[in-house]
Amino acid sequence: MTPQNNRLVLDGLSSSLVESMTSLLDRKDYAGVIRCYEQHRALSESGGDMTSPHHLASRAYLAIQDLSNALKCARLAQAAASKVGDGFPLAEVFMTLGAILRDMGQIRESLRAYTDAESIFRRNDNLEGRCRALNLMAGVYFKQTDYRNALSTLLEALEMARSLGDRTKIAFMMGNIGRIHTFLGDLAEAERHLKTNIELSDDL
Repeated sequence: MTPQNNRLVLDGLSSSLVESMTSLLDRKDYAGVIRCYEQHRALSESGGDMTSPHHLASRAYLAIQDLSNALKCARLAQAAASKVGDGFPLAEVFMTLGAILRDMGQIRESLRAYTDAESIFRRNDNLEGRCRALNLMAGVYFKQTDYRNALSTLLEALEMARSLGDRTKIAFMMGNIGRIHTFLGDLAEAERHLKTNIELSDDL
């Protein structure tokens, strides 16, 4: 088999693997995702593009809180995606890394991963991705009781959600902003945002 034909076969196998793993992940069959991934690990040694398989496996491991394996797979996905370039696959890997590192208690590293994701989304003019990254960053700040950084980051994400016209996300953020204002002792602002949250939720 020529190198070109070999590449086509590997690409086809990788595409089929991603489709199977995505279907299993959508059904929350995390054990199935991991089993499928482990059965095809040889692809990475054969030169196949394993960015998505590594990433999907890391998400499955994260879902069952096997954080050590989740981090290992995410780092493999990061390395594979970095070879391709500074695009959306790498940004999404950083989003998953942020969640893994957050759950591992590595807060500074988690914030750095979300920041890297937001930067890539910004350079590629992806407002939805930036909004997601900032929203999750705000959650990390909140978890650390850093309410002022949580608020400023979430307000930035809120403006993006408004630009996108995402009423569901706006309603959710309004509720979280209200909670943060409660912890900051600004009860009037807390009440205003929580009322908006209720009104939007009722409309939806």
